[in-house]
Amino acid sequence: SQDFREYCKSFSIITTAQSKLLAEYIERNTVKYNRFCVENIEVNQHEKILTAIIDSAIEVNKPLHLSEPEDILQQMREIRDLVFERSRFAVKSVGISQYLNIENYHQCGHRRDFFQLLVTQMLAIFRQHYSQRSKKLPRILEVGAKTGHFTQYLAKIKADIWALELDWVCYKKLEYNLTNYSSKITIEHKDSCAYDPPYQFNYIFSCLGDRHIDLADKEKYLKNIKRNLERGGLLIVGDEFLPPHDYQDSYGRKAVVETYHNQCLHYAQENQDTQLILLETETLNCAENNRGDYKLSCEQYEYLLRKIGFTFTKQQVNSSIYEQHGGVFIYKAWLEQ
Repeated sequence: SQDFREYCKSFSIITTAQSKLLAEYIERNTVKYNRFCVENIEVNQHEKILTAIIDSAIEVNKPLHLSEPEDILQQMREIRDLVFERSRFAVKSVGISQYLNIENYHQCGHRRDFFQLLVTQMLAIFRQHYSQRSKKLPRILEVGAKTGHFTQYLAKIKADIWALELDWVCYKKLEYNLTNYSSKITIEHKDSCAYDPPYQFNYIFSCLGDRHIDLADKEKYLKNIKRNLERGGLLIVGDEFLPPHDYQDSYGRKAVVETYHNQCLHYAQENQDTQLILLETETLNCAENNRGDYKLSCEQYEYLLRKIGFTFTKQQVNSSIYEQHGGVFIYKAWLEQ
């Protein structure tokens, strides 16, 4: 079932005299390792899921008649169709979880060299702007929340907060990770390109999320952001941007993608961070093949912002030379009164 998609892996709960231990085998591309965890929350969640999987099992009352190989295969297909009949389950949307190991992403994504500085500067922009406004409780929207790396920082702000995530695997992980903030944050499984609440937001955040919007949908996405942002509010976007290039030149684009991502991969390799190496390798593959990662150059992104009607400023987070290697930037955008 899609409800257990995140847990389609080899894992077990080991019971000892004193406690319980989660053991899981992880194999992604060339990286293989065993992971052990004694954290009560994670162990209990896996045990709960394991029980739910067992409880949801369907008895197949269909005797097998072992004869010819093709007959066996046909009977196995019938059993498969009986157990996994699509009409029995709601079809859930998936995005980056098709290309990235989401568990690995959640465990190491915040260890990227620029992440903490990016978060600090994005929140500083918010605080400076909010300090100049009335002290009315702000209404905040985060789009592309993924598993909650940035959301957990927003949760510490005194505000009404909504977090959107379209990918079902990320959404379920986000729900779980923010359990302690469930009374404060409204988490919705919604498409940010079409989200249409009955109110507007004072602040809209996107932290490393815009790059996951398909090229064909970026203008639609920004138009919807514009519709959901009140006049006088701020759109605060922090993301990675490729060096200047011609997007129509596929070879030129591939070259700048490799240039940017190789420096990220080099950082992970220097730090001998196996999980981060896997993440950067998967991300490079996504960007090279335009699957789930659709980074733009600053010039391309700014063209869209102007076209939609945003005024903006930007600041660079990391110290790379943008024209040569690309970089991480924060855009502060607003609608003129």
